[in-house]
Amino acid sequence: MGPGIVDALGKLLLDLPVNDVLRERLLLLKEQVEAMEHRILALDKENAELAEKVRELSQKYEAQLVPEAFTEHEGALFKRKPDGTWIHAVYCPSCKRSTGALAKNVAFQCSPCHWRSSFISRDLDEVMSRLP
Repeated sequence: MGPGIVDALGKLLLDLPVNDVLRERLLLLKEQVEAMEHRILALDKENAELAEKVRELSQKYEAQLVPEAFTEHEGALFKRKPDGTWIHAVYCPSCKRSTGALAKNVAFQCSPCHWRSSFISRDLDEVMSRLP
């Protein structure tokens, strides 16, 4: 029951000859609805603040993972194997998924985010040779 209904009932009942008990219950109901609305607004605000905090912490967490797992080079990410050599693949800097190129003269592209590398597939060996 929303405040519009409670207010409308209150106005209607104030104009009608009703007993005091009914009038008191209506006022109590109106106060409870107002308290619930206030609580809902407070919870909505708190929820939005918590969602923002989760987003910030997730970004910080992801930013900390990138240096450990990947190396950024020429706008793309590359991943090192446990033996110190590089995995022969290009990773998306946005979602960190492995990317692909349809032909040797085409840039690597990430399907989910539509990121494109600044170099084409046939240049991958040369690009990787310059990795730190």
